[in-house]
Amino acid sequence: MEWYKKTQAEIEDFFLVKSAQGLVEKEALQRLAKFGKNTDPELRDEVAHLLRVTVIRSGQEQQIALQNLVQGDIVFLKKGDRVPADIRLVEVDQLQIDQSFFTNEGLSASKNTLPLLQDADLRKQKCMAFMGSFVTEGKGKGIVVARNEETQLFKHASFFKQRVKRATKKSINLLNDMGVIVNNTKKASSVFEASIALFEVSLSNEMILELIRHLQMTHKLTTKFILEEKQAKHLSEVLGGKVVILREGISLEDLVGAQFLVADKKQAWLSRISTLFIERSEIMLLVGDGREVFASHDKHVVSMLFGKQLSDHAICCADLISPKESPLILKSILYNKIKHKALDKIKK
Repeated sequence: MEWYKKTQAEIEDFFLVKSAQGLVEKEALQRLAKFGKNTDPELRDEVAHLLRVTVIRSGQEQQIALQNLVQGDIVFLKKGDRVPADIRLVEVDQLQIDQSFFTNEGLSASKNTLPLLQDADLRKQKCMAFMGSFVTEGKGKGIVVARNEETQLFKHASFFKQRVKRATKKSINLLNDMGVIVNNTKKASSVFEASIALFEVSLSNEMILELIRHLQMTHKLTTKFILEEKQAKHLSEVLGGKVVILREGISLEDLVGAQFLVADKKQAWLSRISTLFIERSEIMLLVGDGREVFASHDKHVVSMLFGKQLSDHAICCADLISPKESPLILKSILYNKIKHKALDKIKK
């Protein structure tokens, strides 16, 4: 169906819905039972379960699980959201979407609500938002017109399903048992081999002390923390760790000797620091709370997020996610690293 050629009224009539009221809850449940759950082929089930979608049903705005979205649902989109299905837009406010996966566009696409009269490729379908793309600016509202195999993402998704090696499955199971969700299966084993951990998470002085004690002193994992200047200087006086102000042109030598790093909150430093440390060929674990959305394809960098209020974009870009645990879960990971290697030796 060429939804981009249809007017808002035509689509509302087709799905028996009004954009101001949304589906009646009973009707939505009946459609879910008849047509099945909504799935995102690019995401592991454990990751997809973390995502929530804002819809309007029976005139009330509410959040539902990604898998419970049905055709005809009225969906709200905002910055940071992953588009949960193919959506015909009916309202936009400076809405821009990164849909480069489908169109290879270098910049985010500006969206509108105008139907087209002629055939058009995906790039020209300005009134459509496609499953798997990300909202980069503004907000919008639209009607779910396609899910699952009917979406553009499924049509491009033949390479998403990958075989997972037995050794990797063991690492995934170990992490899952500790409450860690694996997004990037290729990096599941790498976390056990990390030698440096960089934290950009809001932590108390007591928690930082615990992390240094358990990770650095006990398990020999080098720890570094990006903090506000006042906290960094206080901890340096108490613990003796070196403080370095992050600035343009900072060198790897400056970073290696520092434990506490001071940065402007408006500046993104995780990607810059990781790029410098890649030169050492050590595996670096980046621990954040979603303030900086970070994705690295380098095998030496593993990103891990902690927190409950994470944006879809942050969740989908992270290699590992721990929505409930504190960073002290890394203590268990390092303990299991020893156990992990011991099991390998026994099997050999």
